[in-house]
Amino acid sequence: MKIVVVSGSMRDKSQSYSVAEYLQKRLAGMELDADLVDLNKQRLPLFDDSDTGEWQKIWEPMEEVLAKADGFVFVTPEWDGMFSAGLHNLFNYVASGSDKNTMAHKPVMLVGVSSGMGGAYPLAQLRMTGPKNTHFVVSPENLRIAQVKEVLVDGEIVVDGVRERAEYSLKVLIEYAKALKPIRESDILDLKKFGSGQ
Repeated sequence: MKIVVVSGSMRDKSQSYSVAEYLQKRLAGMELDADLVDLNKQRLPLFDDSDTGEWQKIWEPMEEVLAKADGFVFVTPEWDGMFSAGLHNLFNYVASGSDKNTMAHKPVMLVGVSSGMGGAYPLAQLRMTGPKNTHFVVSPENLRIAQVKEVLVDGEIVVDGVRERAEYSLKVLIEYAKALKPIRESDILDLKKFGSGQ
């Protein structure tokens, strides 16, 4: 089983990336194949819906990694009360990609990160808008890490309740990944005809 953790921050040395790295290590500790996609370092050009362009050289290898995943963890900072532009841009690529199944019917654990008391707005927005044309399935178990500098210290979550919530949410994600696999393998799905999620 493969889970891909996506760090949505577009900032160097971000707290979101540190959280994503922590979660990837926890998944690897559960003897899973866990990859980390960093949208800051693996930055996609602003999606422009053109048939050809330099974006393909960056997108196609990333699409291949995402397509092989059984589930995802999306880690986003809260910027002005919104989830990251990097994740939004990624969803445009996924929804318009050559393979509509890149994220379709795969579970996603949402993680909101804030240096203050925020982090909840991005989770609500991702639940509402993220799955529409990507067709991913949002796990009911998400993780909000407020005051992240006090919670994540030297690469470890030091607050018991947050660490326990992270472990629980990851375990639920794994079970959803197992449960949704037969749906993806069934012959009922038709994303060519019903790709817009309406």
